[in-house]
Amino acid sequence: MANNTSRFLVLGGTGSIGYAFTQELLQHQEQVTLLVRNKQKAQKLFGAQPALQLIEGDAQDVDLLQHLGAEATHIFHGINYPYEKWQNNMERVTQNVIEAAAINKSTIFSQETYIILD
Repeated sequence: MANNTSRFLVLGGTGSIGYAFTQELLQHQEQVTLLVRNKQKAQKLFGAQPALQLIEGDAQDVDLLQHLGAEATHIFHGINYPYEKWQNNMERVTQNVIEAAAINKSTIFSQETYIILD
């Protein structure tokens, strides 16, 4: 059972790894905020869960991400872009996650290892 002091912000929670991670958190009754681009899709995937809050938006929205990050103790970065869209998007969104985590000194978890060669 959750200790009620942890709050998880999950980004990319409707993808395969983010979904599995979110399900595990919910099974342990952790408080989870899921930032999603499509709230209806997330509602179909997760159903009604008392410990789950769905927020529709985009992790490219710095103000929204910082607002949500200020309340989180842990942030799961499960966002991924198609390879052809990585160039500017992945670096920007990852920087946004780092800045959001810094507000509350949140722990960041990521599903990806990023190697960018110039």
